[in-house]
Amino acid sequence: MRQSYEKHAWQPALFIGHVAPTQTLSGNRYTKAWKAIAEDIPTPNAIVCISSHWVTTGARITALATHRTHHSASPVATRLESIHNPAPDARKIARHIAENVPFELSLDKCRGLDHGSGAILRHMYPEADIPVLQLSLDTTLNEEEHYLRGQQLRFLREENILVIASGNVVQNLALFDQQALLAHPWALVADSQIAHCLVQGDIAPLIDYRSMRKEVRMGIPTPAHFWPLLYTLGMRQDDDMLDFPVLGISHGSTSMRAVRLRTR
Repeated sequence: MRQSYEKHAWQPALFIGHVAPTQTLSGNRYTKAWKAIAEDIPTPNAIVCISSHWVTTGARITALATHRTHHSASPVATRLESIHNPAPDARKIARHIAENVPFELSLDKCRGLDHGSGAILRHMYPEADIPVLQLSLDTTLNEEEHYLRGQQLRFLREENILVIASGNVVQNLALFDQQALLAHPWALVADSQIAHCLVQGDIAPLIDYRSMRKEVRMGIPTPAHFWPLLYTLGMRQDDDMLDFPVLGISHGSTSMRAVRLRTR
């Protein structure tokens, strides 16, 4: 395995919208798009996932010899046991990252990958032959500080480490509709407003999303699924191209939009 600190062409920075974990057990247009994303980028030395489903007081990074999948207790837990990512030992890389970031980062030797990471990687890298780490979202930070933390992690891209942030630019579970075939109008508006800011490179409204129009506020009733996007934006460099390799609204109220930043 190549060392995590070797210099290569910069890895892209990715934000991927994820869906209910049961929807990843079989292939669909979203999982096929995730696979296509992986096929279009250089093989990384390691992968760092930032999932909306791991929120802690203070920052933590997984440091396990063998990853297991972390499942929240739920009626579908048995079905989710098929989602595994038995990736190689990532402890050395975890220590390297913890020693080189300008903030306190604790090594977590117990936590496995949650579905925000594992369900995506299952389709992007099914061979599970790349070391995988997961970085927590520090609940003591505000939105601007999450964005700045993304900037502090930008060096990972240069070290051939792929950072995948996983959440949703729009998600309102209270308005989730299992039978919905079309997006709720407010969800379309919220998704397009956020996309407009991304295309224009206008980060300030996204950091202060609570001041955006009501449809955006409806789409972000709680911040955890939105925070990972700020990490991806923080990792942007001046000559990056931005595109959206995945689009769509799932179950009426969840944006599946993916954001990709890559060098020209």
